[in-house]
Amino acid sequence: MITLKGKPYINLDSFLPLDNMPDVKEAIIESYKLIRFSNPITQFDVNGKGMGVKYPVTSDKTHEEAWTREMRTGICGAPYAFLFLREGKKSNNKEFPWIYDSIIDSDDIWNSFEWVTEMEGRFRSLSVWEPFINWAETLPLKKMGLVYFFLQRPYIIPYHHQDHLMDEPYPHRQEFIRIGINEKHFHILNVPNDPVEVDCKSSFFNQQNLHGSDQYSTEWTISVRIDCVFTDEFREQIGIGDLDQY
Repeated sequence: MITLKGKPYINLDSFLPLDNMPDVKEAIIESYKLIRFSNPITQFDVNGKGMGVKYPVTSDKTHEEAWTREMRTGICGAPYAFLFLREGKKSNNKEFPWIYDSIIDSDDIWNSFEWVTEMEGRFRSLSVWEPFINWAETLPLKKMGLVYFFLQRPYIIPYHHQDHLMDEPYPHRQEFIRIGINEKHFHILNVPNDPVEVDCKSSFFNQQNLHGSDQYSTEWTISVRIDCVFTDEFREQIGIGDLDQY
């Protein structure tokens, strides 16, 4: 396991205004057209072994398209649906352009990000997301990149993944905030030892570790990831101010 100064993850609960975070469930329900129902993902079991199923890259946008493909192929879609609320230019990471890094990505890239509510024709109403957007913009961040919600499908075990597959870890400065919106089991693998359960609402960890869950839920569960550049003050507060790379 790759740690942050010996810690498997950093508990951010006491550093973020979580008590003021607005409920987003109704906003998600009203954002059907933004939901992506399929995503390629390679799963790993709790021992870190690949499970041999890599979901195909598809263009599924609706339940009907996902249903048709799943029935024809016999392969159930990835355990998550996704809602991307903020989008921008691709990263300078040539192999993994969806992974943002404050060392290699310039202000031009970070400043390209917009809430999808501001993109003409993408959303019918800003007001449903306005409370969350206003709240997110109070977070201790220099820059904010992708903001996307993981919507875990009920009765499907999500297992474990890396945000980008790689043979060997590499030094980086890929910062993000993960927030569990409702009760959702989540842990980080520490093979050959037991997984480390993340027992807080908000956290930061090295995403090159395999992470996820070996438990299914009985209802849709929600978490959000905010790709970002932490302020220097925030990095000091959470104890990593002296780290140039992770």
